[in-house]
Amino acid sequence: MRLLSLPLVAFLLAGTLAPAQAPQAQGKGPREIAEEYKQMKADGSLLTSEGWNRANQLFLRPSPPPADHVIAVTSQRGELDERLKTNKRVELDEWGIYNLGTIDSMLRFKSSGKSDWGVYVYTVVLTDKHWEPGPNGAPWKEVNGPWMWKLDGAQSVRWATVDAAIRYVKQMRDKATDHSLKRNADNTIAILKRLEGTPRR
Repeated sequence: MRLLSLPLVAFLLAGTLAPAQAPQAQGKGPREIAEEYKQMKADGSLLTSEGWNRANQLFLRPSPPPADHVIAVTSQRGELDERLKTNKRVELDEWGIYNLGTIDSMLRFKSSGKSDWGVYVYTVVLTDKHWEPGPNGAPWKEVNGPWMWKLDGAQSVRWATVDAAIRYVKQMRDKATDHSLKRNADNTIAILKRLEGTPRR
């Protein structure tokens, strides 16, 4: 067995313990991904099937829109604050979000009953696994591809700010022929207008 000098041992150990380099990512960075999804929640994109499918491209796994068609109404969106960063994972906090209530498929608003604010956490991971829609409506399938940043998990909530929710309910009311649906929409719009000024911390 050959003895190694101390400087050589230290050099070899340093090479062994050196942190692995992150793969070269293509496309948008983690903050850009989080900002894009935050904007889609703010402008009501997640309330349409087209917008939902577009948001699926930002996530690690695709998901269908919620079957109950419930909308989660929030205050204006806040600023992003990066709190954790590694080679393959970044977490960003969005502070000062008020979850105000929900709108059901009959356009009825239900208040959350809470006045406190919370934090929405965006977890973005670096991956070479991607999901792509199959041809002619076939199921999505996982494929290998370039390394890209994606929001971890899958989306599950139809988020919308108050302004976006008002626009949506108005559109649904104008299309409706059911009088009870129109009445629910008018009541919900009146409530949402009172919530428009909900502060952002």
